[in-house]
Amino acid sequence: MWTNSNSVTSPKTLLHDKTHAGVNNSIINYKSGASPEAIYSQLKINSGERKILIELFSEWATYFKDNFGNQKGSLKEALGLYVVTPRCKGSNFFNTVVIFTPKPGLFDDEGPQ
Repeated sequence: MWTNSNSVTSPKTLLHDKTHAGVNNSIINYKSGASPEAIYSQLKINSGERKILIELFSEWATYFKDNFGNQKGSLKEALGLYVVTPRCKGSNFFNTVVIFTPKPGLFDDEGPQ
């Protein structure tokens, strides 16, 4: 799910797609037949267990504008950071991964249609 503006007022107005648009800047490795740790360093899966990983991140580019229409020269300037430098992967920053084990029957393999 994503937005390309700062005017989203409801989750219903977020854009979504089934592509892997954020894969290049993801801290999750999209792999098949790999060990859980090769997919994400903190991922542990017991035999017969299912896991869902959700990655949240923000993206920034030099051409983005703030609420007043001003462009910022750096990510630090855009965020108003003076001491801290956020870790980035590509143009993304603040990557966070949530891992959970779904209760049986809550999700299916087909996903939303």
